[in-house]
Amino acid sequence: MEQLAFVVGAFLLYLVILPLLGMLVGTLLYLGLPYAFGGIVSVMIFVKILALPMGWVFALFSAGIWACLVAYARVKNQTFSEQPLAWHEGHFAGAFSVLALGLPYFARKQNHHEEAPRISSAEA
Repeated sequence: MEQLAFVVGAFLLYLVILPLLGMLVGTLLYLGLPYAFGGIVSVMIFVKILALPMGWVFALFSAGIWACLVAYARVKNQTFSEQPLAWHEGHFAGAFSVLALGLPYFARKQNHHEEAPRISSAEA
């Protein structure tokens, strides 16, 4: 009977629990890494490299600004997609837009305006 419990326990562990934990960790990293990147970089700069006395305050403040910018860039990038983005899409694109100082957004905006049909005064 004890061997049966070990077999059932191993089955549940390797085929149910560990894959669910892996999916949870993967989802958290997939969604959270673009936002945590700014926090990690700001801690490295303000606390480790510059060694400021109030380094953690500056790091937390800049990490919050980074997260807000990434979320805002994700929302702005969503305006150019045909369908609304799902809850898991666009986070890395938002982080890339912030790192590239908004250049992908402005390029998309310019292309979007060039493709829009224009009504001339003669047609109206």
